[in-house]
Amino acid sequence: MSGFVAVLISLPMGRAWAAVVPNWRIFGLSLNPGPFTIKEHVLLTTMATWHMRRTPLLFNQWMLVMSTQMFGFSVGGILRRFLIQPPSTIWPTSLVTCALFNTVHSEGFSRRSPTNYVNMSVASSSITFDWAQTLFLGSPIATPWWAEADIAASIVFVIWFLTPVLHYTSIWYSHYMPVWSCRSFVNTSKMYNVSWIINTNASSNLTAYKEYSPLFLSCVV
Repeated sequence: MSGFVAVLISLPMGRAWAAVVPNWRIFGLSLNPGPFTIKEHVLLTTMATWHMRRTPLLFNQWMLVMSTQMFGFSVGGILRRFLIQPPSTIWPTSLVTCALFNTVHSEGFSRRSPTNYVNMSVASSSITFDWAQTLFLGSPIATPWWAEADIAASIVFVIWFLTPVLHYTSIWYSHYMPVWSCRSFVNTSKMYNVSWIINTNASSNLTAYKEYSPLFLSCVV
């Protein structure tokens, strides 16, 4: 579940709280100090997104995580002049979430004509316009062009040029294995059975490794 889902779900919950819960004070704190603000929305979304990406924690683990999170927020607030306020420190993908917060909290906003984005993803050995494949390394709309160009140039050089050279010249005996595989192989091009070189206590058996076979990998793993 992405953070955008948390933004959209928490908005009606926050506004319902502001509309229904009475303004009672408990230990000097108000249960309903006023309208649901954008700051409350950001804090709620941050905590919800953090919780969705983690497994349930014990109390001591929760205290450790919360202390590190609060420490990070505190340092960011103290050094906001250097870490937050300068435009050069803003990563463009964060602007997408900021725009969503500003949109849902604005009283009225003008409709803008949609802009057509042609997104090209360079993948393994093909050029695709599939949006799902394009989003594999992040949204091309929010990512700077120089970052996209750097990734595309790296993939073209490594996958389209360097990998065929290494494979067909049989560097590291790669010609005897598939060009692209996530598996490991033995010296006979068969799958590597890791259990043959592991002791009962999960430690490596160097003697068995030498007797069995060295580990061979494809050019692209």
